[in-house]
Amino acid sequence: MTGLSPVPGRGDESRYPDQAPDHVVVLMVFQKPDQVVWLIELLLRLGAAVVVHVDAKHVERFIGLGQRFAGDPRVHVLDRSVRVNWGGFSQVRATLLGIQAALDRFSGFRYLHLMSGECLPLMDFASMGARIEALPPDADFIESEHKSGYAWRINRYNILGEHPRNRAHWHNLAFKKLRDAQKPFPPRRNFDVSEIRIGSTWWSLRASSVHAMWEQAGDMEDFCHRFRWTRCSDEHFFQILHYRAGRVPAGSARKVRFPPGVASPAYLSLVEVQQALAEGCLFARKVEADVAARYWQDETARTGQGLVTTP
Repeated sequence: MTGLSPVPGRGDESRYPDQAPDHVVVLMVFQKPDQVVWLIELLLRLGAAVVVHVDAKHVERFIGLGQRFAGDPRVHVLDRSVRVNWGGFSQVRATLLGIQAALDRFSGFRYLHLMSGECLPLMDFASMGARIEALPPDADFIESEHKSGYAWRINRYNILGEHPRNRAHWHNLAFKKLRDAQKPFPPRRNFDVSEIRIGSTWWSLRASSVHAMWEQAGDMEDFCHRFRWTRCSDEHFFQILHYRAGRVPAGSARKVRFPPGVASPAYLSLVEVQQALAEGCLFARKVEADVAARYWQDETARTGQGLVTTP
């Protein structure tokens, strides 16, 4: 991967020309371009700037996205992208590209949010900032726990991690056999077991935490190399950095529902999304376009804010 600077800003001429927005969303997308366009427009209305990473496997679906928002300096569609494969380090590589773009183009931001194209913000970003500021000053909305039983993801070699079919049944069988074949051998020493943290991929961080995490990483490429063979590294990379930087996790503040025995979350109903707001969540994931539009139609009617467009 290309060099990632450990501190924000590199003097890019394309940096946001005025005072940077307080909130920047790094948006990871690969499908449903119409919903993504609607979501970007909503994020802008709610008060955020947006950096968009399109999975390199699906860029043809999003031809014209950059041109559509070319006149708005609050939107930056990355012109290089990563082929993202479930369970591999590619998800982290893609996220790092988005974060670096946020640091370069919007260097004065105060809060950074990671979202997918099927996440939905439940309130405006000024309200989110107030929620974050109500936390202790070293805390962020990130899920990060030390759980027994996950050390193998870090200290064993995930040989097939970037295979594009790594959710197929045959792949899982091959993965487990290769993993179990390593048991007689000493584990990798990339991280001490006490440092291993796990949590949701999606988070909201203060700028001060992003800076502290980047400083903790030091040489970011060297730090990335320690995750080269890690299973589901997107659930560990930022969590371990957050822990090593001495920051405090306060949960992800995102509503999600996993059906029993299923690795992917279910789509939320309108009632569940509305409950998420009542529960104090900042975002819901994942949400279909019609439910997202209905939620914000109802919120517009309730608050009197003109925020809704039609997907």
